Amino acid sequence: MKRYSKSRYYAVLILKQVLEDGRWANKLLTYYSFKLNHQDAGLLTILVNGTVKFRLFEDWVLYKYIPKKKLERLTPWIRTVLRMGVYQLYFLESVPDYAVVNESVELAKRFGHRGTAGLVNAVLKTILREKPRPDEIWVKYSHPRWLYERLVQIFGNDTAEKVMQHNNEAPQIFVRVNTLKIPPNKFEELLISKGVEFKKFDFPPVTYRLSKLPHLVGIPDEFYLVQDLSSQVIPYLVAPQGVDYVLDMAGAPGAKITHIFQINHQIKAYSVELHFSRAKEIKRLSKRLGAMIHVINGDSTYIDFNIKFHRILLDTPCSGLGTLRRHAELRWRMRPERIEELNKIQMALLENAARLVRKDGVIVYSTCTIIPQENQGVVQWFLERHSEFTLEDAKEFIPHKFTDGKYLFVNGLKHSSDFSFAARLKKVD
Repeated sequence: MKRYSKSRYYAVLILKQVLEDGRWANKLLTYYSFKLNHQDAGLLTILVNGTVKFRLFEDWVLYKYIPKKKLERLTPWIRTVLRMGVYQLYFLESVPDYAVVNESVELAKRFGHRGTAGLVNAVLKTILREKPRPDEIWVKYSHPRWLYERLVQIFGNDTAEKVMQHNNEAPQIFVRVNTLKIPPNKFEELLISKGVEFKKFDFPPVTYRLSKLPHLVGIPDEFYLVQDLSSQVIPYLVAPQGVDYVLDMAGAPGAKITHIFQINHQIKAYSVELHFSRAKEIKRLSKRLGAMIHVINGDSTYIDFNIKFHRILLDTPCSGLGTLRRHAELRWRMRPERIEELNKIQMALLENAARLVRKDGVIVYSTCTIIPQENQGVVQWFLERHSEFTLEDAKEFIPHKFTDGKYLFVNGLKHSSDFSFAARLKKVD
């Protein structure tokens, strides 16, 4: 008879795929969460995101008791059970230690045999008794050393530590009310009727922070989109006018271009996406929200149109290092050399945007990273090459609290959100 919860069983299934096979946690969590009640789905999310975020810390602890080569020779399933057990013993105070050990042992029997179950039992009990802790700050907060050093370069020691703490916290639930389908006051009535606590933001005017995911309490998904605060600010920097032609050059999953259409549904909106499957995501989201978006499957580094655009949003592919609270696995997959590769892509996309925008038109270059090389560095590189463009002041379009100098900058520490960056570039003579 099994003695482990469904939440932990599903967590092992997901974690093995994320940590060993390169899958993304958010999609797997969405699939398995529908198999559980609200409370168990919450535990599943905590177990998966926490275990992924603290992988470096967990392995540091495990290496104290299992030689690295021996740990690597264990099956991926047993490594996963051990990591999840360590995470719970150190960071999940709501679960008794004896329950963590017992359920881990039962999971080891399910995914291994009595021998591996005995190993899991012995190792976790020894860890529970001794509780070693690392001195290295990047191990303590479970960030790759290169990333910790980069954070210190950008922010200094104190703020770098705060950013790592921030990255390890559970993300807030932000939603954008879809005013194409429901007015904000009716959405609030719906939240109240479902027992969902909420905070409405002054800006953006359709942004709410919720205590529960709306789909878990039966709120129709055409009324809202789960979308981080940092992402919801950027469309207001685009500021489309009248019947402007607007292009989103890197469209998937479609959150920003549907938001731009929601702000001004007179626009002619186009969205380009390189990958066919992700282009279909934009179409599905547009249909769900009632936004009229022309979706094109193509490569924005060289795509051409027979029109020039009034507004171009280049939400460029980037390292995503401003979203580590929500994308736990990204800290282990990003490498410094990948940032260099992304820089070349960002520059190529911006060059084509310059060709596609009309005179007096605007390019909004945006990222969800904190790396200046991908942000101010790319913008300054572009302005040095293109004297026909000027950097406009973001404060003319959005509140000062979301700016840094002339740039849009949503500080995740200040707003308990992701980080985001954007620059508004106007084409003049």
